[in-house]
Amino acid sequence: MVMLTFWRPPRLGVAEHLCRTSEYLPNPNSVVISCHPSTLSVKMSLKEGEEMTIIEIPAGTKDLIIDLFGDEDFDTHIKDATTGECIIGYGCDPCNEHGCKALQYSGMTLTFSGDSYYAPVHEKTEIAGLLTRPLIIAVIGHSAASGHMDM
Repeated sequence: MVMLTFWRPPRLGVAEHLCRTSEYLPNPNSVVISCHPSTLSVKMSLKEGEEMTIIEIPAGTKDLIIDLFGDEDFDTHIKDATTGECIIGYGCDPCNEHGCKALQYSGMTLTFSGDSYYAPVHEKTEIAGLLTRPLIIAVIGHSAASGHMDM
């Protein structure tokens, strides 16, 4: 589990979160990000068939870029948090393992490199402009694998 949190400098001796608690949904696998532009790297090791939810990205986020790297077959799995349906990654629709370029989905422009299954694995996702829906970013270990995701 990776948990990052960003703090403002103390004011009157009290540290404050940059984000209100309602702006993210912490759970055992949550990564908490700043409300301001930021980058993030999450290391992971997954068993075959294991799925790890990395973070829920809120609607209104701008120009999301995700790089997944692994020593074996990891699969990007990005879900529409409103419907629960996988929209980007292996076995997903409309942007599946074959990838997509500038595909429109609910007012968002999706680009995905497609499934990479030979080591070293690298899958890249880009969502240009503003996210119109909250997205759940997850990774599935198609085989036991270690690696990291950069956002």
